[in-house]
Amino acid sequence: MNAKKHIPRRELEKLYLEEKKTIYEIAEIFGVGKSTVYRRLKEYNIPIRPLGESFSHTLKGRRKSREHVEKIAKKLRKFNPPPEEIADLYINEGLSQSEIAEIYGVSQATVSRYMKKHGIPVRNFVQASLKGRLKVLSGKKPSSLERTLINIVKKYNIPLTYSGDGKFMIGGKAPDFVNFRKMLVVEVFGSAFHDPQKSFKKVPYHQTEEGTKEHYRKFGFDCLVLWDYELKDEKKVVSKLTRFINSKK
Repeated sequence: MNAKKHIPRRELEKLYLEEKKTIYEIAEIFGVGKSTVYRRLKEYNIPIRPLGESFSHTLKGRRKSREHVEKIAKKLRKFNPPPEEIADLYINEGLSQSEIAEIYGVSQATVSRYMKKHGIPVRNFVQASLKGRLKVLSGKKPSSLERTLINIVKKYNIPLTYSGDGKFMIGGKAPDFVNFRKMLVVEVFGSAFHDPQKSFKKVPYHQTEEGTKEHYRKFGFDCLVLWDYELKDEKKVVSKLTRFINSKK
């Protein structure tokens, strides 16, 4: 495990508050990720500047030549972090688009366009306000079926993120696995709870395979359901997941 990168408080205050450097620039100075710098600011209780203040300071007193405008434009074009990184900051860390923009030294509009391009759902899709639901799920451990798929996903490096613990909410539902870049959801179902033909109880429509897929379609997500009996054949599971993920560019 890598040691926690030490960023001295006084040096961080000097760079961020006095020299007005952006989080992006500070990250380059210390050789760390932008989210690391943001977390240190929070740990040290250093107030986050309003969006755009860094750029205003940088441009103050300068003649806005074509070369300088092109330099800024080039920096904005380079904003291309992994979608999972932005999803983690927005959904797991609970940051706003403005705060993410400050981390990367770009505009809020740039972050908004990026999230739309990569299919990262905004708050009304994520349902971040469902605190009661999240509280219930926060201590939930993966089921045996979910653990089986987690191991397969890791073993074959399949681009899915486990979210059955409630870290992601889509329309009030916590999908088992997600791929935000392609707007995909994978659910793992036990026949005894979700198959009307095999269940020991009456299964509500919204808990059936078709009802679940219909729910996620409302929010722009395609859904694949894997049944308990399917997980017994690892190769078929990998093949099914690969086809599902490759079905969307």
